[in-house]
Amino acid sequence: MAEPTDPPNEVEETNDTSLATRNFSIVKDEVESTITAPVNHGPSPRFSSLVHNVLEPMLNLGVHQAALRMKANETKAYIASTFINGWTQEVGKNIYPAFRLILPDKDRERAVYGLKEKALGRLWVKVLNLASDSPDAKSLSMWKQGGTDSAGNFSERCYEVLAKRTSLTEYGTMTVDEVNERLDILADGETDQKKQIEILTYFFKHMNATELKWLVRIILRQMKMHATEKVFFEPWHPDAESLFNVTASLKRVCWELTDRTKRLTSDEAQIKLFACFMPQIAGFPKHSAKDIASKHFKGRPFYIEEKIDGERMQMHMSEFGNKFRWWSRRSKDFTETYGDSLDCATGSLTKRLRGVINPKVKNCILDGEMVAWDPATKKIIPFGTLRAANRYEQNDMNLTKPMFIVFDIVLLNDKPLVNYTLEIRKNALKGILVKQEDGIHGKEGVLEVIEYVEASTAEDIESSLRSIIALSSEGLVIKDPLSVYKVNERDEAWMKYKPEYMSEFGEMLDVVIIGGYYGSGKRGSILSSYLCGLRADGTDEFWSFFKVGSGLNAADYQHIRNKTEGKWKTWDKNNKPKNVVLGGPNGDLEKPDVWIEPSESLVVEIKAASVVTSDHYKVGLCLRFPRFRALRLDKTWEDALTISQFAELRQTAEAEAANKVLELEDRKKKHQGPGRGAKRMKLANVSSDEDEMPSSERPSNVFQDVTFCVLSDMETPKYMSKVAVENMVKKHGGKIVQQGGAAHIIPVSDKETIKVHTLIKNVRNVDIIRPNWLMDCMHEEKMVALEPRNLLVATPQTMELAKTNVDEFGDSYTRALTYAEMQNVLQYMDQFELNNQQLPDLLTEVAESEDGKTPKGMLFYGKKVYLSTSEMDDIPLEEQFRASDVLRTLQFGGADVTSEIEGLVVAVAKNEDEAVKLRKISSEQVFPFRVVSLKWVEDSWKRGIVEIEDDYAI
Repeated sequence: MAEPTDPPNEVEETNDTSLATRNFSIVKDEVESTITAPVNHGPSPRFSSLVHNVLEPMLNLGVHQAALRMKANETKAYIASTFINGWTQEVGKNIYPAFRLILPDKDRERAVYGLKEKALGRLWVKVLNLASDSPDAKSLSMWKQGGTDSAGNFSERCYEVLAKRTSLTEYGTMTVDEVNERLDILADGETDQKKQIEILTYFFKHMNATELKWLVRIILRQMKMHATEKVFFEPWHPDAESLFNVTASLKRVCWELTDRTKRLTSDEAQIKLFACFMPQIAGFPKHSAKDIASKHFKGRPFYIEEKIDGERMQMHMSEFGNKFRWWSRRSKDFTETYGDSLDCATGSLTKRLRGVINPKVKNCILDGEMVAWDPATKKIIPFGTLRAANRYEQNDMNLTKPMFIVFDIVLLNDKPLVNYTLEIRKNALKGILVKQEDGIHGKEGVLEVIEYVEASTAEDIESSLRSIIALSSEGLVIKDPLSVYKVNERDEAWMKYKPEYMSEFGEMLDVVIIGGYYGSGKRGSILSSYLCGLRADGTDEFWSFFKVGSGLNAADYQHIRNKTEGKWKTWDKNNKPKNVVLGGPNGDLEKPDVWIEPSESLVVEIKAASVVTSDHYKVGLCLRFPRFRALRLDKTWEDALTISQFAELRQTAEAEAANKVLELEDRKKKHQGPGRGAKRMKLANVSSDEDEMPSSERPSNVFQDVTFCVLSDMETPKYMSKVAVENMVKKHGGKIVQQGGAAHIIPVSDKETIKVHTLIKNVRNVDIIRPNWLMDCMHEEKMVALEPRNLLVATPQTMELAKTNVDEFGDSYTRALTYAEMQNVLQYMDQFELNNQQLPDLLTEVAESEDGKTPKGMLFYGKKVYLSTSEMDDIPLEEQFRASDVLRTLQFGGADVTSEIEGLVVAVAKNEDEAVKLRKISSEQVFPFRVVSLKWVEDSWKRGIVEIEDDYAI
């Protein structure tokens, strides 16, 4: 984008305010107060028309998708455009009354109702005159419980209760305008329970149960349907989304954009004061430090900032500080929390800003991160304490307080700056905040401009990274000085760059839950693990990637249940979902018990040890030791990781790891033991002879939709005639033909017959499978990977692939061995001793074989942990006892407790002083290690799983 003319002047790093006082041409945003509603030519339609034609179809999208024979996105677009076209023809151009009810969470004009599920449930009890101890009253108050389909879904629970009592079986007669008018009254009377009961009683008498269900969702501002605002904006006006991005005003979108042929000017699509906008977002770290410097920026300078762990916030100020507004990234108004003026008595931040902002700054919009500040230690403390800081009275100087760290400015003295380069915007920031004696622009613990360094090399990035590791920070953000501000966009003008810690795949992965598996025993009725997927680029398909159950606690399970209740569908092999794709030739490997529409599901943050290849998942890869990290309720399925993004992340991580290993070897000039490619020793899983053959009386669908051509009898592991083999295949779902050769037909033979020689002669590159593979599949009750012993004839490529599925002794990596097979393997296995490279892998497998539970005696196995026992006399006696207990816990749990720094995974600090020293040492290592508190060991032992080290950083 071309740089605008007459850019702001750069300012010195002093109290010079030339930029702030410059006489920019004033462009006042008076649109909000001057626009008027278009006049409709037709009467307001019934509310039931919205329910019947929009809300219910969007909720039950699958039914309409099948009826229309369209894809999901096409069906949503059809429903929205049909409704909008009908409205404009029959009612008029003012669609705002309808959009307020379809998109209530986007309507900022209506005041909050002050009603959540619990309070609304109590009101319905009073409206229906229910006894407080009646089953239905309890059902409304305990809506998250119960064995019905509505458990966890408040609107459905209301529907169940209201449907028993409403006198209307057909749709009611209330119009859209009438519903809006009464909702306005309900919002105005949020503290008047008598008025609330009166309004809800009127709704109850004039709506049927289905309408009331949607009324409840509108009041809660939780529509929970398959459509975002984009679905309705696109057919309304081509600039609807652009205007909403810079105003967050549903009213302006509806009232200003009534003519699709009239497009917005560049000025009309600009950020305006006191109009919440959707901020620019940093992209995923797709490159190594070397590639960022040499390929992305091609040697030109870039900025490096610390990545702040807080809550994204935008500050709007006008009238020289007499008016403030605050909005989060999700457009939630936090003005009441942080204050609306410098003289505000209740807000927790603005009253502390006097003397911080240059008095010559008339108005501005700042973009930054809200964090929690501890005045006692003068440090930023974990993000989770921010909300607590907001709740406390702020007169006590020792209490934790909110602090705003600014990293960008998008408007100054009525002049939008989004089209100016970041370099110019950074200079502007220096001019609007008063520079203190200590050199800080702003005020410590209140409002500061983030520090940044100008860099140009990979070494600069690595140096900055090590500096922030020493401070226990979470990463860097690298920015292009020549980039303009891009509203509601995520690209590589801003890039996150995080440290890659030892023994882990460095990046947190945001993936979508697409399936669930029921537990066993006491957990047999609940989902105990989840199938997660990556989004296929450019589609709404999600490909299976891995299963995760580790790291979830009871609260996490409950949260997931509450958010997904009523959305799960039983997996049906005959009617597989189109947008949830599993692995295997038949798309049925690792099939879940239940599945969920990705658009209705949740994004979860996952950490893993590494990535390994796997044909059990559609992606062709899976995560090794994945662990649940957090629910990402701030993200939707559209924000989740795509296949191509993950491929780039993996490629970058592997290249960086390889380079760092080489650097480490060069620096230390020391032999590191056996090569990294040393062969793993498998823990044999031996089956008894009684289980060697699956019962022919137990039919299955193992070979469903697979076609075979049997060319001979089966010779091993026992004799079976050709006809018997064919009947066995049919019993397990397969199809049989008598002529092979087609690509989709699998030829099967145990010996080289005339038919086999004819097939080899007529078909190039043919693979012929032995019948023992059929037996393996039936024994495992799934299609298993091919091994060399399963191949009678094979191409070199197939044989090489088969060899990767067994170890050097022929022991399978993918299935359990029979007793006879194990004896055969042992005959060819030389006696040997485990070396230091193989022992950890073997013990890891032992731990993993215990039904997914790690024995306490191996809880910390594989972790090289630093815990110094020196200088114990220098700490209080109570701390000595605690550190000694932690040391014994680590030792019993199998940790390699050491006093050496080399090769560390984690260091346990006894106190803050020791933590400071250890962080400094970590920052100097090729592979940094984490520094955690004693509580990491204690909590891990209590829960029986190794907790995420990041949560215990000190």
